[in-house]
Amino acid sequence: MPTKAVLRSRIIRALTRSGLGANEQTDIDGYIQSIIREDLCGDHAWGFMQRITTLPIVEGVREYGAPEIASDLFRDINFIEIGDSVSGSSWISLEETELQTLYEAFPDEDNTNEPEVWCMFQGDRIVLGPIPDTAYVLRVHYWEYPKELGDEDSNYLTSHYPNLIL
Repeated sequence: MPTKAVLRSRIIRALTRSGLGANEQTDIDGYIQSIIREDLCGDHAWGFMQRITTLPIVEGVREYGAPEIASDLFRDINFIEIGDSVSGSSWISLEETELQTLYEAFPDEDNTNEPEVWCMFQGDRIVLGPIPDTAYVLRVHYWEYPKELGDEDSNYLTSHYPNLIL
């Protein structure tokens, strides 16, 4: 299970150098993090990155925040489902839309019903349309970047695909 320290030493060996200075070591550590986050996880959704959280919603409130999507590890939402708040069953996928489209389709604050669509607002808010007519539960399926590695840490990519990073 290669850790960041092991990957760093492999990179140094591949450069056929030894005795790197502190700045060069920091550069290599940044390179490892950049490769994992931007190159390997920025354009590809690995199964280990998928997370699910539930978010209770209440009657009459259109906009919600979730701590998970405000995290610096948050990448994007895959899809959102809505279910009955009592049983949490009968999950139905909501359609993603643009904010302007949502407000054009559901402009009336008095028009409440089971939400049909959602959109992201300001990067960490979920807006629903129409406004919920009763309590529901959202099940948010989202992608999260791997956490930053410490010297002795590893993750799914470093354990299963260490050569991708090199």
